[in-house]
Amino acid sequence: MSLFVDLWDFFGQLILPLCCTMKPKIDLKVTKIAQLEGHLDAVYALSESDERGVFFSAGADGFIARWQTNALKDAQLIVKISASVYCFQYIKDLNLMAIAQRNGGVHLVDLNLKREINLFQVSQQAVFALTYNTATKILYAGDQNGVLTQIDLEYFKIVGQQKISEKAIRSLDLNIESTVLAVGCSDGCIYLVDVGSHKIDATLAAHGSSVFAVRHSPCGGFLVSGSRDAHLNIWTIVDGKYALKTSIGAHLFTINCIRFCPNKLLLATASRDKTIKIWDTNTFELLKVIDFERYQSHRHSVNTLIWTNDYLLSAGDDKRINVFEIDFES
Repeated sequence: MSLFVDLWDFFGQLILPLCCTMKPKIDLKVTKIAQLEGHLDAVYALSESDERGVFFSAGADGFIARWQTNALKDAQLIVKISASVYCFQYIKDLNLMAIAQRNGGVHLVDLNLKREINLFQVSQQAVFALTYNTATKILYAGDQNGVLTQIDLEYFKIVGQQKISEKAIRSLDLNIESTVLAVGCSDGCIYLVDVGSHKIDATLAAHGSSVFAVRHSPCGGFLVSGSRDAHLNIWTIVDGKYALKTSIGAHLFTINCIRFCPNKLLLATASRDKTIKIWDTNTFELLKVIDFERYQSHRHSVNTLIWTNDYLLSAGDDKRINVFEIDFES
């Protein structure tokens, strides 16, 4: 029975995308604009900036690079960190970059000075996730030990640490419409933390394995989560209560990243199965599969995504950053 269920789940993931693409409500045209090379190892993180057409990248080589979408061939080195960078957080109001790495350090880089101004040793293990609360100027860091650290960037000090899970924290996202921080962990749960009291308000038994991606919708009305179990879960939020609406066998392997398009109509997911998928945010119908065979995307795991201006950017284990133009066809 177990083998049958496993096979059904596996082939179901193959069949579902085919069914979803038969009659899409939104017709998209995908054009690859550029392929950016310069990193010496896997690229794990991308971030927007407050400058139009400017974005940042980082990865296993420790380089933080600045790119411009109107001059895509050349990157500017911002800083070099001594270990792999798993994630970073651009802090617009302070023009700082918080950079997390595998040895438990969170580096703070002043982008005007282009140098490190502080280092917070929040753990002896890797820090996998960062997010920033502009209202309180608190930076949150989630580490391999399941500890959530709060760093006050007004006074540059650690103001609290909280054990969330017995396993690693892999993803963080703050609901801009409330005071809820979603914390995705390797125990398959999503913990909903009140950022005022820092108490866990609720625990969602979300996935069968590590929750690598959590993302609230731009309107704050629902949460989307992705996991090593390859499922995309959609959670409705009513009166502060989160409830599972649907679970989709979205990819063949781990979902590494989830990003909403600025127009709020599209959602993109990146996976270890080497594909990027674009979904309708109203129906969660699959609209487009971006792969190497059709779009010269990535040959290895796709680790991260961002939308910037009219482009969707992706980065992965093949050391590349790809730039795609996504158009609505009439």
